[in-house]
Amino acid sequence: MSSSAIAQLQFINEIPVDAARVESPFLLPEPAIPRPEIAGCKVRITGKTPIYVIDRKGYRRLVPFPLTFMNLFHDYAVFQGLLVSESVSQIAEGLALENGTILVRGMHSEDIYLMDRGKKRLVSSRRVMDKYDFNEASVVVVSQVLVDAIPTGEVWD
Repeated sequence: MSSSAIAQLQFINEIPVDAARVESPFLLPEPAIPRPEIAGCKVRITGKTPIYVIDRKGYRRLVPFPLTFMNLFHDYAVFQGLLVSESVSQIAEGLALENGTILVRGMHSEDIYLMDRGKKRLVSSRRVMDKYDFNEASVVVVSQVLVDAIPTGEVWD
């Protein structure tokens, strides 16, 4: 074995294991996965400001703060029941809620919809309202003809 090969082996052996792991291009981070079992939770990554809501399919969706958050959720939701953890970054990220997303219902209807990205998404039940901590007092009541004219998206449950 040549002296240069021996020198290279000695150099490699002197690299701390942790440093090799961090700098290696062959070690990829674990892929983020959806977590439907925590649907309805509000989450935040430790040390970061953005707040996410976990949708029914388990994707974390950015909630623009403060306007959209206040349009949808009870005030106390930002303090109570907010999961703050580094592991939040391992939850697959879906489309962010649009800034200005609101809850809406027609004047002559009890159906409440989440208005996001130009579509109305039916909030399927009182249980779902509670699960996501949606604030019924924030529901905007509009003419039924306006609600009927908006394209329908997936049910929000």
